[in-house]
Amino acid sequence: MNCPLAAIAVVVCTLVPCAPAYAADCISASPIRAGEIATCAGILTPAPWAARCLTCLRVELPVCRAEAVRIDAVCRADLDACRAGRRAVEQLAEERLRLLREAVDRIEPAPAPWWRSAWITVPVSLVVGGLAGWGAHALWR
Repeated sequence: MNCPLAAIAVVVCTLVPCAPAYAADCISASPIRAGEIATCAGILTPAPWAARCLTCLRVELPVCRAEAVRIDAVCRADLDACRAGRRAVEQLAEERLRLLREAVDRIEPAPAPWWRSAWITVPVSLVVGGLAGWGAHALWR
């Protein structure tokens, strides 16, 4: 073996800067044919997949966004209508409650039946109580 030549090779390799063994990230899309060496690193996809992605980005995504905006407007209109309906129902309920309170305030208490007046119940109670007491006294004698 030739040792001085190996030592020179080691010194030359340490002094010369080496380029990285990997490619830089891709900046833009570039088509690569089968068997070609890629000039940059990235995700490789088949052409039909890339076409589908472009269709999605250019057509389906804007359509989806427009549909979302339309649905949002419809939902906001429905929500506003529900809120207005709820306010109308609350106002109607408050009006009915106010009318009921006014009606209750106007109602006078109904007069008691004739047999519940004090002029009738007091004498009847005294007579019944006296008879009960006299009857009890007569029984225990």
